[in-house]
Amino acid sequence: MIRHEIHKTVVIDSQGVCEIPNTTVVEPGSIIYIGSGGELKLGERNTLYPNVTIRIDKGYLRTGNDVSFGPGCQIYEPRAGLEIGHHC
Repeated sequence: MIRHEIHKTVVIDSQGVCEIPNTTVVEPGSIIYIGSGGELKLGERNTLYPNVTIRIDKGYLRTGNDVSFGPGCQIYEPRAGLEIGHHC
């Protein structure tokens, strides 16, 4: 069974909607910021590798299941919304 694992160096500042399932792994150095009115909904078994930055301000990011974000990936202000399907 996969367990919820968010490394102690991860910064999460959520003023909006933030749904991170128990099956998600967030590795060292990642930053998640969601301003008021923003939304982050991750699917099951997502992995954020080291130093991923997700910043959402009045937009949204929704992912399907089994999605991974490679080391150093940066997603900023998807104001019109961004949806990533399963197995990406």
